[in-house]
Amino acid sequence: MIEAQRGLRFTLNLRHIRLEAQYDERMLASRASLRHERSDDAERRLIVASSSAAMEACVEQLERSGAAIRRGWELESGPAQDPAGLVCVGRVETPRDAKAALLAVLGGAGIVAVLPDDVALSASFFEDLRRLGQVDVAEEPPQTRLERLDDEQRRLLDLLAEGSSIAIAARRLYLSRRTADRRLAAARAALGVRSNAEAVVLARSAADRAG
Repeated sequence: MIEAQRGLRFTLNLRHIRLEAQYDERMLASRASLRHERSDDAERRLIVASSSAAMEACVEQLERSGAAIRRGWELESGPAQDPAGLVCVGRVETPRDAKAALLAVLGGAGIVAVLPDDVALSASFFEDLRRLGQVDVAEEPPQTRLERLDDEQRRLLDLLAEGSSIAIAARRLYLSRRTADRRLAAARAALGVRSNAEAVVLARSAADRAG
């Protein structure tokens, strides 16, 4: 099975991408020349987001800073199109999406991209993006992740934070130990952590910030 997964591994070669973009080579070359002459090229943002919520938080900040946001990876063709200050936003779910996102960067735009679930594609895309500039990673705000928890999960984590064992917390909420374990497992998955201790710390810190 591991060998099969390796066989399906996607490799995004920037040389190949550039070859595929030769139909627009002159336009890309003129944009590259323009970018070298502009001091604001250093402000182009290359961001990978851990989730859609993290992506939207980035979009909100970029819009406040005056960036032009475009949903999707396609740049408008033609000499009048100036990608400076433009940020393309979207999810990278397939190799085709990854190529389009990288071409947008080659065309002069910034991007905010949610990485794919496919580990191999995610790693390849991230490495190729790093070759084009500094990449920032946007994590989902803890408060946003906390919103994924239901009242029972939050109460369980509160009781653990107060020093109760899982068994005692389960009894206080009239749950079986097995049900409490399942609810805590779901809470860990929602918060993106591996242990109950991490979940407690994250939930408590997020609640403290909100308060």
